Amino acid sequence: MNKKQIAVIFPGQFPGKSGDTSNYSEILNQLVAEGFQVLLICPKVNTSDDKIIGISKEVEVIRVPYLPPRLKEIGDGLKLKHYLQFLVFLLVEGFVVFRTLGRKKIKYAFVRHEPLTIQLPLIFKILKVKTIADGAFVSDLLKDQINSKILMLLRRYEKKIIRCYTYFWVPTNSHAEIMLRSGFPKERILVIPVSINTSKIPKFPLDKIPEHTFGYFGVIEKWQGVDILVNAFELLLKRIPNAILYILGEGSLKHKVKEDVIRKNLSGSVIFDSVSREVLLNDYLKKFQIVVIPRPKQGDAVDGLVPIKLIESLAAGKPTIVMDIPSMREISNNAIVVVHSSEPESLAMEMENLSLDANKMKAYAEAASDISQHYDIERNMKKIINTLTSID
Repeated sequence: MNKKQIAVIFPGQFPGKSGDTSNYSEILNQLVAEGFQVLLICPKVNTSDDKIIGISKEVEVIRVPYLPPRLKEIGDGLKLKHYLQFLVFLLVEGFVVFRTLGRKKIKYAFVRHEPLTIQLPLIFKILKVKTIADGAFVSDLLKDQINSKILMLLRRYEKKIIRCYTYFWVPTNSHAEIMLRSGFPKERILVIPVSINTSKIPKFPLDKIPEHTFGYFGVIEKWQGVDILVNAFELLLKRIPNAILYILGEGSLKHKVKEDVIRKNLSGSVIFDSVSREVLLNDYLKKFQIVVIPRPKQGDAVDGLVPIKLIESLAAGKPTIVMDIPSMREISNNAIVVVHSSEPESLAMEMENLSLDANKMKAYAEAASDISQHYDIERNMKKIINTLTSID
């Protein structure tokens, strides 16, 4: 019996350090485990080492032969050369996807909806490929980086083009409501939690980790609120002078955040690094007791997303502090600490209160481990696959 073929189209870096790349690796492996013949279409990398570690050898990899611009290279805003690079990549990627899906007669696709895949829904419709997309609105992700007139055109285009997807996978009810307001049909919205292989996340006893240690990991962009975290940590140090903060990741604002740390004389207490997911999970999770996810409310579709780092933190049994945004309100409130204001003082107070209370930390760690099973990839991917294949 021939296996069903499915294309997975992800514009992130493979191999890469991000949580999204790690998550898509697990999606690929689970699709293989479910009996699919899997094809990964992703961009070329700017290194001679393009070997992908962590995904099944049964996954066929096709590289888009053009390197797209990355957020960390763009800095404060898109310039003409960036627009041109985006345009060239979209054209080359579109050609590769159209040719690959057409030649191989692939009828199913799983795709991350983002700036580097914004042209693909029309191709799926032309080829009659059944698709499931995930992600946030491109116009929301780029609202601070592109010209207002271009942004207006992009919003109009995106509102129409996303309807070419067969289904859109959202992790929360709040994200589903945003999709509904955009005009996406309710019956084609899949509300299924973001999922990882929770069994692969190591756990380290809190009492074996140095006290008053905090960690942030992920992209360092404006919408992630890392600047709020740095300001809060400055206040915290006045109350707990031996506190340590780890900031792990890359992004267009990393240089600015580093400058702020130096200007505030925090360099001795703030540690920056950019590491692989394996190093993060196995080496760095044992260095900090508490995870802080300072992403403030954006007022758009981003508020409905549940970050992979939150699920990884829960699975690691980490006491985790988050901001009061719609997606976080759908997480059991005994598993995370929710800060009800985006002001640094409020965040600093919660960081202090949690770090000084060992019993409270233990209770949150236990609740986090328990709830993380809700985000197991095997169970949730079965729901997605059943939905996609039921429309034959």
